Amino acid sequence: MFWTPEKVSNIKEREFPSWSKDVLSQMPERFIDMHVHTLLMLFGKPKRFLVEGLVELFYKYAPKITPGRIGELFPGKDIDIIGLPLPYAEAEPDRTNGMLVDQGISSLLLDDTIKNLKRHLTAIGKGVKMHHKIANTGQGFLQMATQEKMEFLEKNKLCLLIEVSSPIAEMGAIVETANSYDVNIILPHLAFNHTGFHMPRERFVRSFSSHNAEYYALAGLSRAANIYLDVSMKADFDLMKTAMEALGQDRVLYGSDYPYCLTPKFTEERTKGFFRDIALMVGKGVHDWRYEKNLYLLVWVLEKACEAAGADKERVMRKNAEKAILHSC
Repeated sequence: MFWTPEKVSNIKEREFPSWSKDVLSQMPERFIDMHVHTLLMLFGKPKRFLVEGLVELFYKYAPKITPGRIGELFPGKDIDIIGLPLPYAEAEPDRTNGMLVDQGISSLLLDDTIKNLKRHLTAIGKGVKMHHKIANTGQGFLQMATQEKMEFLEKNKLCLLIEVSSPIAEMGAIVETANSYDVNIILPHLAFNHTGFHMPRERFVRSFSSHNAEYYALAGLSRAANIYLDVSMKADFDLMKTAMEALGQDRVLYGSDYPYCLTPKFTEERTKGFFRDIALMVGKGVHDWRYEKNLYLLVWVLEKACEAAGADKERVMRKNAEKAILHSC
């Protein structure tokens, strides 16, 4: 069957097995998901609000994520993952990083003091994750990626995964920092997390035939050869294709942002929003087809974008992560 964007955006449960089988058949036999939150626990001060309390309870009792758990979603594939902590400010970085290292999975450590980061420098720690806390100011990047931190990463051959408010607002700071240090810098969500992770079906379909002029900003990132983008949570064909054309196929990485990627992508499916997501996660588990659909949707769009941009899927879904994070090629 020929799957159009319109048909995929409205796929039904009875159609999902056929469509997901097609998506799976187009995937490389081996790939790396470089954006998996493997430590689903929160630490720190108690929450004051009911909703936040529910989130804490969910993550406290959710199982830790392993490559085998991701493998359940992609049967027959050889999968490796890069583990990330949860980004919340309430997390205790030193304790969280100790638990990440104990998992034995290649991981990016949660940003902490250099003294504490040194304690967790093992073969497991491949880099540091910094999470943006200041939206659209144009200053957040430099406040996080300080000279002291960048020199530490460079000395220890670690990469940096850092959330930014907008590649437009912070373009100069990102490029200047990348050119000043021998550190691979990865911007998650194709650097456009300020546009949101959920979209109406109409916008999703339109992304296959129109171009968002704002995305041209990605071309500016090509001025530094050590800037990479991951596609996590951004099932936007136009944005993916533009990223590959602007930076080249060697600088775009596959990452899912598991388990956040399991939440409904289309706004039309989010009528009850947060509570619906939590209820489905707790009640149905990882095999609920509606969640698998959202993960497969990201892969399907990536496959289409690679074809349109003339990019090698094996490079985007494995080799680029080996180079940017694992330094193995």
